[in-house]
Amino acid sequence: TAEAKFLYDDGWGGVVNCGCSFNEGTQHCDNQYPNCPAFSDPGLNFGNGFYNDHHFHYGYMIYAAAVVANYDLSWGRTYFEQVLALIRDIANPSIHDRYFPAFRQKDWFLGSSWASGIATLGGQPYLNGRNQESSSEAIHACKFLV
Repeated sequence: TAEAKFLYDDGWGGVVNCGCSFNEGTQHCDNQYPNCPAFSDPGLNFGNGFYNDHHFHYGYMIYAAAVVANYDLSWGRTYFEQVLALIRDIANPSIHDRYFPAFRQKDWFLGSSWASGIATLGGQPYLNGRNQESSSEAIHACKFLV
């Protein structure tokens, strides 16, 4: 029933949000899928359609889902696949997964996470790696994956 749905992006292999062109007057989105403004506007939804901050934002969702599932086993069984898709988006450990890349948010060579995803500044990558501005949120996301 969400107006701005999460979708699987087969181009980059991840879970992204369609985005909402919010109308203050009607208090609803002016768009519906397949019209997804988040795929063309890197500023919408904090750049979710461009894989920006996925591990930060999805980490909170994964943690909340774990807490709810701990107290409501039926809910956990019902939404297991959706939560697993968020986990696979940010920290898929399998190099054999055809749908999600392994460790999308982690750069093992730079030793940090990638916060900015595929977004650029003026067509150029961020100069400071991938704009990992919140190590605490990155650690938070990883903590709740185990």
